[in-house]
Amino acid sequence: MKEKVYEHSHIIYNHIALIQQTIVFGYTALETFANLSIPDNFVYSIVNNKKITEVYNKDNIERWISLNDKLSNILVEVYKTDNITKKQLWSEFLQLERYRHEIIHQKSVEHVSFYRKYFKNNIYKFLSVPENIIKFFYEQVERQGKTNRIWSWVNTDVKSIPTKYVAMEFFSQTKVIGNLYEGKMK
Repeated sequence: MKEKVYEHSHIIYNHIALIQQTIVFGYTALETFANLSIPDNFVYSIVNNKKITEVYNKDNIERWISLNDKLSNILVEVYKTDNITKKQLWSEFLQLERYRHEIIHQKSVEHVSFYRKYFKNNIYKFLSVPENIIKFFYEQVERQGKTNRIWSWVNTDVKSIPTKYVAMEFFSQTKVIGNLYEGKMK
C-alpha cells in the first residue's frame, strides 16, 4: 500500500502545483490587465482615514493601490461600468485573492491544511475568475462601442472577446481605450 501511495503521489503534487500556478498567474494577469487599462493621464484621489486627500498618478496607482481597489474603483471609473462589487463575481474574486495571499504569504511550512481546498470541485470556479473579470469589463465596454487592445488575446471564441484574427477589423470600427504600449503606438 505504501508503495502505491508513493507511486501515485506525483499526481497529487502536480495537481497542487497546477492549482497554485493558476491562482498566482491568474491574479498576476488581472494585475497586468488593470495596470494596462489605466490611461497615462489618469489621476485617482481618495480621502484617507485622517481626512487627507491622497492623489495618485498612473505610476503611483500601479505601485501603491491594491488590485482590489483597481478593479472595484479605478477600472469601474476608467471604463464607466456597473459596480463590479455588486456582482457574484466579486465575492469569487475575493476568494481567489485570499487563495493567492495564502500561497504567496505562507506563514508556516507545517501549515498545509489549505491544500485541501484544491481538491474540492468548486476550486475550478475560482480559477476562472480572472477571465470572467476581464470579460465583465469587456462586455460592459463593448455596449459603449469601445474596446481595449489587450482584449484580442483573451479568448479564441469569435462570439466573445475579439480574437487576434478579427482584431484588426474590430479595432478599426471601435474606439480604443487603455494602454497597450504605454501610450506610444509602435
